[in-house]
Amino acid sequence: MVQSSGPDGGLRVPWPDSDGGAVLPTALEPVTPCLLPADFESRAFGFSYFRATHFDERRLGEALAAKADIRPMAADCRVPAGDVASSHGLMRLGFRKVCMQVTLCHNLNEVAEVGNSGAVIADRLNLDAETVWEHARNFTRDRFSLDPLLPAAGRHRLYYQWFRNSLGGGKKVAHVGPDVCTFSQNGGDVIIDLVSILEKGRGTASRLLADVLEYARQSGASTVHVKTECENTGAWSLYQRLGFVPVTYTSAFHLVMMS
Repeated sequence: MVQSSGPDGGLRVPWPDSDGGAVLPTALEPVTPCLLPADFESRAFGFSYFRATHFDERRLGEALAAKADIRPMAADCRVPAGDVASSHGLMRLGFRKVCMQVTLCHNLNEVAEVGNSGAVIADRLNLDAETVWEHARNFTRDRFSLDPLLPAAGRHRLYYQWFRNSLGGGKKVAHVGPDVCTFSQNGGDVIIDLVSILEKGRGTASRLLADVLEYARQSGASTVHVKTECENTGAWSLYQRLGFVPVTYTSAFHLVMMS
């Protein structure tokens, strides 16, 4: 199975993109809120879900204490893998480290052209609801799936809507039959959003990614980035075989209070 959970990025309808927020800085202005609602996740899980905008142990603790009467609730926070101080602070506040995420980069100027392998690249893709639900349930190594305290039904709803948004015009879509890779371009950088393979064992993931790389090259991009979980060894091993190299590692923390 190959799957990727992409960085944030401006889906148009009807929810904001999932998994939003950059790696957290540790020194922002005092007026910056520590904790903000994450509407996409709240709607998917059916309870209040928050995202730490930066790490300040005292102020984040105060923000969490102010929400002590909200149950169930969840929050997440991501920090650079080497930031041990912030990691320890988050754990003191009750957060658990659920996974390590890796961002990989393919430098199109350093790797030979791979050619086109037959995937279709379009602005949108119409899939029936049953197939989209199958894609949503296909994710088992993402950070939401790796947290045993988050309900599976909410995770499936999250990916169902994320797919609907991405396939409905929020991203470019490369597909071979029902197997898909969604991506976007920001200047000279192409960012892979989601990869999901339903018909396994046919080399489709490699074909899709090869054609995304070729599309990026022909569109004038110089790099292609993708983010996945280190625990998803099949995915990031495949990326490396195709010429991607790890550039950053991020620790993902969750706080889940069900009662």
